Amino acid sequence: MMSRIFRISVVCFLVTFGISAFAQLKIAAVSATAAILGTEDGKAKQEEWQKEYKPEFDRLKALRDEINVLSDRYRTDIDIMSDNEKTALELDINSKTTRLQNGQQQLDADQASKVQLYLQEQASLFQAVMTDLIAVEGYDAIFRLDIQEPIFLHLNAKHNITAKVIEKLNERMEEGLPEELTETEDDTEAGDADDSAEGGE
Repeated sequence: MMSRIFRISVVCFLVTFGISAFAQLKIAAVSATAAILGTEDGKAKQEEWQKEYKPEFDRLKALRDEINVLSDRYRTDIDIMSDNEKTALELDINSKTTRLQNGQQQLDADQASKVQLYLQEQASLFQAVMTDLIAVEGYDAIFRLDIQEPIFLHLNAKHNITAKVIEKLNERMEEGLPEELTETEDDTEAGDADDSAEGGE
């Protein structure tokens, strides 16, 4: 929603003041997801999740290997198998494939939930860092890169401040979460990171 509003604002600005005036704005772009997950704490969390889900990864890999073996057998022995053998093998392959797909979907959903929860937990800190950067750097507009509807068809890499945000997030995390952020963390909405990044507010 905010990205649409901001695009409309940009169009209105261009119509009113012209492209040359827009070119003088100090703009930047950031991936909130990459910034938060790129911190030392974010990397540690991802390693923690990998260890937590390793048994399921291994189970799905073993199931995938079984399917590959059965599929190879079906391709090589199909001409010498009876109809009953072919039917039984097909049912086995289909059954294992369904289990694999369901297991993978559940694993992906669980991982996505972990990531979303972590992003939500860090949204207040991300907002604080963005507010500091906007005040110090004097950005007129900050665009969000990790959204469903991209704003830019092309972006010069010099405008991407994700690495700078990661650095600032690491600094703030080492210092410890400010008391005012700790008090409001439970009330943080999942979309806070979106609102803080877009429009530079």
